[in-house]
Amino acid sequence: MKKRVFFLSVPLLFWLGCSGGSGKEPTAESFSQDFVGSYTDGSKLRNLLPTDAIIDEMIKCPGDNPLKKSIEEVKGKISKLKTPEGATIGYKASSVKESTSHKKGDKIGECEVLTGFSMMKLEVGVEKRLGDKSQEEKMEVEATTLNSKWYLINFK
Repeated sequence: MKKRVFFLSVPLLFWLGCSGGSGKEPTAESFSQDFVGSYTDGSKLRNLLPTDAIIDEMIKCPGDNPLKKSIEEVKGKISKLKTPEGATIGYKASSVKESTSHKKGDKIGECEVLTGFSMMKLEVGVEKRLGDKSQEEKMEVEATTLNSKWYLINFK
């Protein structure tokens, strides 16, 4: 019986930890912190991207879905990221610069919104460190929220 409780509770605890188990919804700040924390690890950064199934839940487009194409381009950008040996990046601050909400039935170009979602442009302050040198920079991050979950759309 103890084995069953363990195997049932571990996924539950993992889910609570990833989805704000305190009852609070994820925020732009918590997403920005996740983004910065994942920036030097391509596989972690890819995990912030929406899957094709999530995109299919968001919008329906005749022909090719432009959001899916954009996500494929971001995957390529992630693959090309190079972090110098010993370099780190730390989160400083973030703010929402632009936010657009879309309701079910809205049109975005030729696409139809299937489930309400929001698109955000975030400004994320980071500190890049290499050895004894550090530099503060601001990054532009585009994200979407769907069903209280945040997904990376693009970054500069």
